[in-house]
Amino acid sequence: MTEMTGKAADLPSGPGFIPGIFFISVILIPWINSVFAFGEELGWRGFLLPRLMPLGKTKAYLLVGIIWGLWHAPLITMGYRSYTNAVLGIIIFTSATIALSWFINDLTLKYKKVCFWLHLFTGLLMLKHSASGL
Repeated sequence: MTEMTGKAADLPSGPGFIPGIFFISVILIPWINSVFAFGEELGWRGFLLPRLMPLGKTKAYLLVGIIWGLWHAPLITMGYRSYTNAVLGIIIFTSATIALSWFINDLTLKYKKVCFWLHLFTGLLMLKHSASGL
């Protein structure tokens, strides 16, 4: 096995390296993540929200947002979102899901459709935000 010296020459390179990275990060990963986003959206808005609506709009929206945020807590503690403090990261992420849940829930109920693409887009925004390392 070769020892890594930290020099640029040790990094992967070649004619396919940059196109490969582009393909993975711009095409492959978003498609993989879209499967999970679709599943989450069906769960939060397609299954959970209608069952919580008898509690009233405010309680249902709040509970969906809290559950959505806490669902990601194990991933946050494992470093999936780049928060330097896991507890603060969970609080920030859950606060964001509560706020976003209000908007997405309203759209879901208004149009009677699960807003899968909106969920994916908000996930990308939160990923960008968490990359700042709060």
